[in-house]
Amino acid sequence: MAKQHKMGQKAVRSDRKMAKVILSVKNNKGSYSFRETILEEGEAKEFAKKNANS
Repeated sequence: MAKQHKMGQKAVRSDRKMAKVILSVKNNKGSYSFRETILEEGEAKEFAKKNANS
C-alpha cells in the first residue's frame, strides 16, 4: 500500500512491457550524442513510426 501511495496506481502495475529507446542528436561540432530512455512498448512503437522518416 505504501508503494502505491508513493509511486501512484500506474507505477504499481507489473504487466506493462517496457522498451529502451536510444535517441541520437547531432551537435554543433557535427558529431552525434546519444541519450537513452525507457518507454512503454506501445509508446515506443508510436515514437518509432512518427520519427522513422526524420
